[in-house]
Amino acid sequence: MARAGEVLVLPFHDKGHVFPATELSRHLALRGLSVTLFLPSPPPSPLPHNVSVLLFSDPKPPPPPPPTAAARPFPKPRPRRDAAVEEYLARRRGAEPPLLCVILDEIVRGYADLFESHGLRVVSFFTSSACAAVKEDAAPALGPLRGLAGARGAVAAALFNTCADLERPYLAHAAAASGKPVWGVGPLLRSEAEVDDAVRSWLDAKPAGSVVYVSFGTLVAPAAGELEELAAALEGAGRPFVWALVGRGFAPEKTSELGLVIRGWAPQQMILGHPSTAAFVSHCGWNSTTEALAAGVPVLAWPVRGDQHFNAELLTERLGVGRLVRADGSGLPVGRGELARAIEELVSDQAVKARAAAARSFFDAGFPSSSARALDEFVDFLLSPHRPDLLT
Repeated sequence: MARAGEVLVLPFHDKGHVFPATELSRHLALRGLSVTLFLPSPPPSPLPHNVSVLLFSDPKPPPPPPPTAAARPFPKPRPRRDAAVEEYLARRRGAEPPLLCVILDEIVRGYADLFESHGLRVVSFFTSSACAAVKEDAAPALGPLRGLAGARGAVAAALFNTCADLERPYLAHAAAASGKPVWGVGPLLRSEAEVDDAVRSWLDAKPAGSVVYVSFGTLVAPAAGELEELAAALEGAGRPFVWALVGRGFAPEKTSELGLVIRGWAPQQMILGHPSTAAFVSHCGWNSTTEALAAGVPVLAWPVRGDQHFNAELLTERLGVGRLVRADGSGLPVGRGELARAIEELVSDQAVKARAAAARSFFDAGFPSSSARALDEFVDFLLSPHRPDLLT
C-alpha cells in the first residue's frame, strides 16, 4: 500500500556503496514509500515499481587512492556535484508527494548544503560499520557528522549498514553521542546472489569445509611480496583455494590443480555460501565482512587501511569469528610459514566455527529481524506529524 511521501537516495558511485543503497531503496519501497534512486548505471535486476532510477550525468566515480598511500587514514573523495541531481531538484521543487528526506551517503556529504538550500533535510547513510564510524570519531560529530552540516543545521538522523545484533553497543554510542536517531538497517546484501556455473561446479567437486577463499576487494591489497608468500602458503598447504583478483598487479601462478584463480568479477556471496568453503582470507572491507558473517564463514583478517582495521577488530575481538593474519597486530611483513599456520589454525578452530555459525543465525530469515524493525521505525519517523525538524 502506497504511503504519502517520497525519499531521495544518493549513493557514492563505487559498487560497494551502490549495492547497499539499492537494497535500502528496495526495503523502503516495500514499506510503501516512493523512492528516487540515483545510480551510475541501470540496475542489473528489476526494482519495485515505486523505485524510480535516475542516472548520474557523470557515471565515473572519482579515482581510487594511489596504492602507495599510507595505511591510515583512508582518503575521502570529494566528488563534484552532479548536474543530473541539480536538475532533479529543480524539477522536484513544489511537486507531490512531498520529499520526506534525502538519504545521503556520508562520503558525498558535500551535497548537504545543496539539499538544505532546497528546504530538504538530510539523513546520513553509512555504508561502513558502526564500529568504524565510532572509532573514527564520526559518530560524535553527527551534528555535524564528519562536517555534514549545511546552512540550516546538521543531519536529522543516521542509518548504518549493519544490525543491532552485531553492533548494538556502537549504534547506541552513536545515538547517545549525537543526540540524534540512529538505526542499524542492514547488512544490506544483494537480495539474489550472483551465480557462476563453472565456479559452482569446481566447488561442488571439493569436500565440505575444505576450500580457502581469498579476495582483497577492488581498491587495496597487501604488498606484492606478501601476496607471493600467500600463494606459496596456499600451494604448500595442499588445501584447495579460490583466489579472486581484480585489476592489475600481482597474479599468482597456479602450479597445481589445487587453485582456481578468478580474474575480475567473482560471485563472492555464492562462494562464501557454498558448503565446501572453510575460510575467507579478506581485507575486511565492510561488504566482504558482512557477506562472511551472513554465510557463517570464519575470516583470516588482513586489513590494509582505513575502516578495514576496525572491521577486523570487530570480527576477531568482539565477535570472535576470525583471527588476524598476524596475531601480534604488528603490521610487519608476513611469511609463508606464518600464513600457512594461520590458515590451518583458523580452519581447525571449532570455537571460531561455532561463533561464526551463531552469527549466521541472525540472517536465517534472509534479513536480520532487528533491522526490519529498525526500518519500520525509520519510516514511521519520516511520516510522523510530530517531526517538524525533519521538513522545512
